[in-house]
Amino acid sequence: MDAKGSGGAHREGEETGNVMAGAMTVAREYRRGNWTLPETMLLIEAKKRVHSERHPADLGLGRWRWVEDYCWRAGCRRSQNQCNDRWDNLMRDYKKVRAYGEHAGAGAEAPRPSYWEMARAERKARYLPSNLLREIYEAMAEIVERRTGFSGAGGPFLGAPPPPMASTGLVGVPMQASPLAQVQPRPLDQEETRCSSESSPERKRLRLSLDGQPGSSRSTPASDAGHNDRHQEPQGDDREVSSEDAEEQDELSGAIGQCAAILSGALESREAAEERRHREVMAVEERRSVARQARREAGEQCMAGLAAAVGQLAGSMLALAAKHEGPAAPK
Repeated sequence: MDAKGSGGAHREGEETGNVMAGAMTVAREYRRGNWTLPETMLLIEAKKRVHSERHPADLGLGRWRWVEDYCWRAGCRRSQNQCNDRWDNLMRDYKKVRAYGEHAGAGAEAPRPSYWEMARAERKARYLPSNLLREIYEAMAEIVERRTGFSGAGGPFLGAPPPPMASTGLVGVPMQASPLAQVQPRPLDQEETRCSSESSPERKRLRLSLDGQPGSSRSTPASDAGHNDRHQEPQGDDREVSSEDAEEQDELSGAIGQCAAILSGALESREAAEERRHREVMAVEERRSVARQARREAGEQCMAGLAAAVGQLAGSMLALAAKHEGPAAPK
């Protein structure tokens, strides 16, 4: 119960840190343009530390936000999306160069030149990355080896990668069996066998079944050991590929979730803006109709007042004219 409580408190603290980091990234001004070599090496160092210092269950945005904060503290002003895209490009270039190196050293008919000895044009002609530096490749290889060692089921750290020739000639090259597989079962004494068979019928039947298969008890461990030794290296490659695929799937799921959240927020904001604009248009139209009605009423009142004023002016002029002419003379 104490372990679960401490784990829950640790997880809540990390979520609070992620929220605070997200609030800090709002005011950040990120750098644009191509990545420099120091920035790339700093990103690789951050990626190495995020695998060793963070819990493996922390995936998606929390991990890349941690990488962004690490790079930001070191002076690399890049966002988590930029770091994610740059890492994907580096991993793709690393896989291409590693696959080319394995095929080049596999003992083909025509030996291929090393990637580091080829010019930029020759690299492009062979569909290889044209600008991958050796120090970047070695740093990426170290991270991949570390992840491969940690991804095994309780297995130790694998250390340096095997030479390319070992991956193609595993079946033909004899390999030394493990000490556990070399231990042969000690044959039982006749007295112990007789006592066990007399005391337990099940052991007697088991012994009869084993006697019916001569050499099975001794050939099976050796064959299993040889089989495990022959397939030890492909299992390491499978663990590496599976760990890379699992990480890519987790990153893809986190990116899809982020895109879905951004898209839903954009749709909601657009609908709210359209509704607000519709209300504003209706209010403007209502104000326009009221203004037109008031202007029409004012015009009608003005015309009525003008007609009354003209009538009064005409009456006054007629009265004034009659007054000046005076009464008519008698005939």
